[in-house]
Amino acid sequence: MQPSSIVTLITDFGLQDPYVGQMKGTLLAANREALIVDITHAVSPHDILSAGYALAASYVHFPSGTVHLVVVDPGVGSDRRILAAQGDGHMFICPDNGILSPLLELGKLERVYAVGYEQPGSYTFHGRDIMAPLAGRLAKGEPCENFGKPVALEDCVTLSAPGAVRKGSTLLGEVIRIDHFGNVRTSLRKEDLEQAGADIREVTIGHSRITSFCRTYAEIVPGLPAILIDSDGFIEIAANQARAADLLEAAVGDQVVADLHR
Repeated sequence: MQPSSIVTLITDFGLQDPYVGQMKGTLLAANREALIVDITHAVSPHDILSAGYALAASYVHFPSGTVHLVVVDPGVGSDRRILAAQGDGHMFICPDNGILSPLLELGKLERVYAVGYEQPGSYTFHGRDIMAPLAGRLAKGEPCENFGKPVALEDCVTLSAPGAVRKGSTLLGEVIRIDHFGNVRTSLRKEDLEQAGADIREVTIGHSRITSFCRTYAEIVPGLPAILIDSDGFIEIAANQARAADLLEAAVGDQVVADLHR
């Protein structure tokens, strides 16, 4: 695989502390030619699945050979493994804690390796001290197999990702993300509707029923929520010039019920 020199970052570090900058520093020390792209540092603290969703939705927009470093690591310093993985023309570095679950579910990974390393001076920042330098080396063209022993895909830690459950004329899911604009992403996808051979009549979240279906944000009546399919193919509840999450009093984990019609 020809490296692209690009390294993307997804973390739950935020930007008010020096952690992101320190991690970039050790990455550049390993590879001064690396092109670093911040996807997000605003994953909710310790939200492993959200990091996995962000990775699965984002890596496809980068050139083949890109390295994706994901550090949401509540088990740092424990015996949890660090993984180097390849698949779909990309490379990934992350803790073995379920971050790769969405990619594994989609069948996008081909090879995974458990990274061998000596415990550095700090037990609390493997993202900076171990994973970032590895990402820099990968971006220079060093193969994943140099980093450790192969791991069977089925032996990777996985987390149950919310999906869609069909019950008669309804699809059941849950809220999986609320973004900066207050848009409410559900675990239901466009593909779920295609498999059901149906369209959505209405969506219920808590005590709120949404019956308007729009293609774009501009079509939504200002101040009111509507159903649409977002840019990653998820069913979303959004509002025009308002926060849908506030209008619905919705939170991550809330049940979503979509009534269908053919």
